[in-house]
Amino acid sequence: MGRKARPKIASDILHIRAEEDMQLAIRAAAADLFSILPVPCLDVAATLKRLRGNKELYLKLLRDFITWYGSTPSLLLQELQMEQWDKATQRVHNIRGFAGNIGGRELEDAAVELEKACRAAGNVGYGAPFPLGEPLQALIDRYEELTAAIGMILARQPVVSPLKPEGPPGDVTELLPFLERLQRALASEEPAPCMEILGTLLQRQWPEEQVTLLVKLNGLVQRYRLAEAMALLDKKMLETPCDKISPYLPTQSEGPGKKTLFAS
Repeated sequence: MGRKARPKIASDILHIRAEEDMQLAIRAAAADLFSILPVPCLDVAATLKRLRGNKELYLKLLRDFITWYGSTPSLLLQELQMEQWDKATQRVHNIRGFAGNIGGRELEDAAVELEKACRAAGNVGYGAPFPLGEPLQALIDRYEELTAAIGMILARQPVVSPLKPEGPPGDVTELLPFLERLQRALASEEPAPCMEILGTLLQRQWPEEQVTLLVKLNGLVQRYRLAEAMALLDKKMLETPCDKISPYLPTQSEGPGKKTLFAS
């Protein structure tokens, strides 16, 4: 009897040690993320516990939230104004689930109430925003608080660059349309298309000056600092002569002292 019990005791000890190691990992990861300042709208510790202390997975989920739900308020408002109740309800339901997965309990709770209101409004045929005003405003407020908290966390993380120096040469005639699209996406505060545009550009070879700009923009967008990215891009656009058909393309009339974004 005694000999048979030993493996069980050893197994219990190993299990306890594994649990202790996991708790240490959770506390270390939470302490790192919390070192910015308290984020009451984001339950980092509980989510890390559910993820068994996997900080990288948690950061990926935070980035995914910004990428996938960065346009939620504007799209939701459009759907409500057009009384597209099914689409609006599904959108709220989706953000409710993802907010819960990353520890955004306050946004999750607000989404629960708005989802109920959307279903009710769709059933009785009321027009927006009268029956939805209060729950809609609550969701937008909680959403803004959560995205600000996520932005603070991501701002402290190393940037993952899609830069591929061995990629094909970039065509300068295509860069301006890409940057104009990026400007529009930044102005709309839509991180997903910004990341897509920069990801495409950084897989090509560009002169050093353009690579530096693109890498800086990529870092700002990944950290959800879209206003800073917009200011940087606007500044670069304004630095070029405005009497050119394309301010980024050098022409034969350009003097040696003038500099454009494509200066060699």
